[in-house]
Amino acid sequence: MFVANAPHAGHRQRLYSALELYVGLVRDLLPRATLWVDGGFCTHKPTPPKDIDLVLFASRRLVQHFDQEEWTRMSQLLTLQNLTAQAPPTMAGRIQPMGGLIDAFLAEEGNPDDVALWDHNWSLVRGDDGKIVEGERKGYLEVAL
Repeated sequence: MFVANAPHAGHRQRLYSALELYVGLVRDLLPRATLWVDGGFCTHKPTPPKDIDLVLFASRRLVQHFDQEEWTRMSQLLTLQNLTAQAPPTMAGRIQPMGGLIDAFLAEEGNPDDVALWDHNWSLVRGDDGKIVEGERKGYLEVAL
């Protein structure tokens, strides 16, 4: 629905391929998780989406037992913000996984504060000017892995 039947199908196919690979990498780390998918990918706007926005809800019990290698792999699957690196010397405001095709954040499964935060933010409707349209709400996709 958001690839073949949407504008810019070729570009959207690249995004969807990145999402498929992303889901496979998440499944390597987590036996189960839930993704909420939002943003321009979930619309048929005339402009092409630049990425797929998602939040990964995972069990605290599973994630808290990650070893250093698993945490490294998980961090490579998340959008990182306000970074400083030593080698090579780098300052970056934002680094997104999958070459920037995915914009992903981690939240705790079953945490009412996390659920409320993401539900509120992703239900907001923005007008063409980027401003929030008061009184309007929209949906997003939920995908169980």
